[in-house]
Amino acid sequence: MFTDTHCHLASKQFTDIEEILRRADEEKIHRIISVATTLEDSRKCVKLAEKYPQIFATVGIHPCYVTKHSLVESIKELRTLCQHPKVVAIGETGLDYFHSAPSNWNESKYLQLQEHFFIEQILLASEMGLNIIVHTRDKNNSHPCFNTAFNIIEKYKNKSKAVFHCFILNSEILQKCLNKNHFVSFTGIATFPKNDCLKTAIACPKNTFMLETDAPYLSPNPHRGKRNEPSFITHIAKKIANARNETLTDLSQHTEKCVKKFFSKKGKCLLNEV
Repeated sequence: MFTDTHCHLASKQFTDIEEILRRADEEKIHRIISVATTLEDSRKCVKLAEKYPQIFATVGIHPCYVTKHSLVESIKELRTLCQHPKVVAIGETGLDYFHSAPSNWNESKYLQLQEHFFIEQILLASEMGLNIIVHTRDKNNSHPCFNTAFNIIEKYKNKSKAVFHCFILNSEILQKCLNKNHFVSFTGIATFPKNDCLKTAIACPKNTFMLETDAPYLSPNPHRGKRNEPSFITHIAKKIANARNETLTDLSQHTEKCVKKFFSKKGKCLLNEV
């Protein structure tokens, strides 16, 4: 049994939710965390979680969408949404240095606004007793985005923990995360040729990492070029289990322990058994 800890079921690419859930169930994907990127997404994720027992929701504003939202009003609505029992984390939030500023926006002011939204969502997570799902993306192999985000988290997180989603960085950066009791998660990139994800996945101690699809994006091999979906977690799991010289059962057991630990509030898991 596996959990897809990060996918975007609120995406307009998903018009066949019940078929997606059926295929996920066939692959023993028993829980799905639908991660928000906008306020509209946040509302939709909560509605999906209300309708389907295997879906849980996060709420948050992705850094690439901060210019489309009012900071004050966003935090006000996110605070209300956080009170829903099936909201299990804040996110996807963070920083993005990969994409350029929108038209009519100065680059430095755009990045500054990202930081404001990020800080306020970290503070909200601490207030609500939730953990945070973090996006960081740089333009090249240097890590200024990750480093800035990491420092902001450490300054404002209080007791909240972070998961650095779609983790593709090296073992040194991994250790920096683990030293502060944060987590990482791996996507279908681990199945791509010429990637360093597997080396990092091998270096991860048990109970420190999770699996995700980031669907509808980043489809794993052998589905590259197609719409991604939660059932494809199986391909990621097989690749990582093989690299770590583990059985799928062993990988499932310790990644699920990590899932229950991360998606919790005051030490109590927020995910009911499905």
